[in-house]
Amino acid sequence: MSTFDLEYTICVIQRDVFSFAAKSHREENGDPKLDITIDQHTVIWTLSDLDHGISETIAGAPQADRIDFYFRLEVLKQSLSGFPAPQAPRNGQLRLPPTNSSGTERREGKRVRIAAPVCRFYPLSSVRLLVHRPPAFEAFATDAQLHLDIETGPARVYGHEIFEVHFGVQADYGTAALSATGASRAVLTMTHELYSTIVSELRWAIR
Repeated sequence: MSTFDLEYTICVIQRDVFSFAAKSHREENGDPKLDITIDQHTVIWTLSDLDHGISETIAGAPQADRIDFYFRLEVLKQSLSGFPAPQAPRNGQLRLPPTNSSGTERREGKRVRIAAPVCRFYPLSSVRLLVHRPPAFEAFATDAQLHLDIETGPARVYGHEIFEVHFGVQADYGTAALSATGASRAVLTMTHELYSTIVSELRWAIR
């Protein structure tokens, strides 16, 4: 397993009976991480430190379910060479044109300014968000896209704008109660071919 420092992670799931929104931000004493594990058949990305952030109750209209995570651009430039070596050729057919995600981070929320939309990757084999705070639950999907773009981190946080590499998961989630204990985490599973395509695209995007 290889571990890399993220700048910011946010996960939002909202249903009629519960809502969960937790974030972990390095500027707020969080320690968000991306763990990459490779086995014979799959590559697994795990987002950790989700329990560090403050769980939020979201009022009003339902929000879009989301799992988003960000690298500081200069940090990813330094750490990308440490990503596990791809074990399959890239496949350009798994790379789709980007969508325009400029707009609000959430309804009536902060503005998002896209510096460079890059692309979408499809399909992720599965996505699981395991939340161990009451009411403990799992959100899961087996048909998901992974969006990639470069955004600006706001001056109100950093004192000046910075550049961040943003990954965002788009999926229709099912949910179920969760009885197991442990640390909350998000788990993205992909083929070796898709992982190779992502790494290749990152090398081009942040060159």
